Amino acid sequence: MQRYKCAADLLIVMDATSSTQSYINQFKQHALSMYDEIILALKEKARIIDEMCVKVIVFRDLYVDQEKAIEESPVFTLPQDAGKYKAFLDGIESAGGGSLAESGLEGLAYGLSKMQWNKMGNKRRQICLFYSDDEAHPFEKAEKGTDEYYPKGMPHSLDEFSDWIESKQSKLIRNGFSLKDFRCFLFVPRVYPYTEMADWTGVAVIEQERGLGLKNLQFKVVTDAIGASF
Repeated sequence: MQRYKCAADLLIVMDATSSTQSYINQFKQHALSMYDEIILALKEKARIIDEMCVKVIVFRDLYVDQEKAIEESPVFTLPQDAGKYKAFLDGIESAGGGSLAESGLEGLAYGLSKMQWNKMGNKRRQICLFYSDDEAHPFEKAEKGTDEYYPKGMPHSLDEFSDWIESKQSKLIRNGFSLKDFRCFLFVPRVYPYTEMADWTGVAVIEQERGLGLKNLQFKVVTDAIGASF
């Protein structure tokens, strides 16, 4: 069987509001083994990955949590940076959030704008895993006023954000983004804006129950989704 060397980047965007403690604890336990599981799954598909670049974005509610609303990790190269990756994850705390809607859209847009995607290899995957248990504030809410912690350069609408991903003139291209290589898995309930995003190119929704803190999330589904993307 012919084997193919692949490059894989992983952007993780996760809801860390107060309802999510259970899944965050599970994620911390699973995060490092997930790398090994992905490598194993890809070997079965004759795909070889020597290393994987991972960046983590944590979001809460920009209209409530101020400087804690978005937290950003550096890019970790696995397996070399496994210790640093674990240390960052161990520091994530479930806290804050307002009522219902969170800043998931800004968290995702911020992560995509900050990720530096690998351009090497003849077969690449740019994978985004997004987790939230409730709806997101619309971008338009920012028009009513924001504080110094609201990230600069955000889309003004969901349509504009769609253009970021699907347009050939996407501003993300300068970071190495490739729609052909991009796969985004949304582990979310069927609420705004995720129902609308399900039709976007490269985006798949894996439905979760609303408001339960993702406590029923099965992490094997996560690794299976990544493996299938290759």
